[in-house]
Amino acid sequence: MAVYYIDFENVHDSGLEGLGSLTSKDKIVLFYNKEQKISIDGMLAISSCKAKIEYRKTMISGRNYLDFQLATYLGYGINEHRNETIYIISKDSGFDSVVYFWAKDGVNISRKKTIEATPEVLAVHEIPEVEPDYVVVTDKAEVASAAEEKPAKTAKKKTGRKKAASKKSEVEPEVVVEETPEVKKDTSLPERFRKKMRPILAKQGLSSLQYSKVYKAVVSVEKTKPFRKQLIADFGEELGHNIYEYTQHIFGEYWKSKQ
Repeated sequence: MAVYYIDFENVHDSGLEGLGSLTSKDKIVLFYNKEQKISIDGMLAISSCKAKIEYRKTMISGRNYLDFQLATYLGYGINEHRNETIYIISKDSGFDSVVYFWAKDGVNISRKKTIEATPEVLAVHEIPEVEPDYVVVTDKAEVASAAEEKPAKTAKKKTGRKKAASKKSEVEPEVVVEETPEVKKDTSLPERFRKKMRPILAKQGLSSLQYSKVYKAVVSVEKTKPFRKQLIADFGEELGHNIYEYTQHIFGEYWKSKQ
């Protein structure tokens, strides 16, 4: 089950995209002001939606008036939905402070611009989660392939095909025998920490194939500043910072367990 708090004053009809993918187990709390109107397409989408819908109309218009009501009602609703996934549907980044406050308290919460952008809806079209070990092996296979091709081309220029084949066979054992054990030993985050991170990474819109980058960043550095820097390098300034904010406590737990 997921609960969607919609800032309709901010997102209008576009925020309702993905409404048809929700189920009867989901719930929508739609906040709107007395001056707002909805299109016929929006009405049709709402009327055919299977989720439970609760309407909250604000009778007074003013700057951030609806935002404060939504944030207050969300805090009240968390008492009932603490174990559910909660979304604020809004383009207003001011709600990120609400997300950060409750996420640190263990609530599974995030902000999205549309219902369609939430992991539950995206999951219908996404590839099933692949275990990080598989991703690492795939990456190493690509490295091995690149390593094989380069010596072959160099050798061909000097001595012909026979020596090229010889060089190729020398490179292959180095990738398989030396690098694979190193990955298992130094860049494998224990499952108990990965399990804690998966819901957080899903909330940030990452695909399962991107999880391994975060896992690798956790085990690669021992200090929080290099950890944040690596996440920003991998995912960009805004997303990298958000991932850092929501995972730094798990990062700390991991390195504390290594002492």
